[in-house]
Amino acid sequence: MNRRHHAIRRKIEGEKHLKLQLFKGWKKIGLKDDFEDVYKIWKDESKCFLCDIKLTNTRGANMKTMDHCHETGFFRGILCLTCNFQEHNDKYWKSNKFDK
Repeated sequence: MNRRHHAIRRKIEGEKHLKLQLFKGWKKIGLKDDFEDVYKIWKDESKCFLCDIKLTNTRGANMKTMDHCHETGFFRGILCLTCNFQEHNDKYWKSNKFDK
């Protein structure tokens, strides 16, 4: 096997590991939607649904997070860490008729 093959294989293995870690975390917090569907959105989304800031995969205010309703467990969107940690996030969604 050549170097390119090894690099591709490491990238694929790394993505599989990330996907499994995300699924484990989503299960732990009670996500009830189809994980594969949410992962496709997670992978493709590059901006926060609420504030439109560019998202990153590293820790910090712009870190990509999966938002879900704490009452129903269903996925709502991909947010930055700042928007996801807002104290009244569930109230925001309900007041804007996203959960109704």
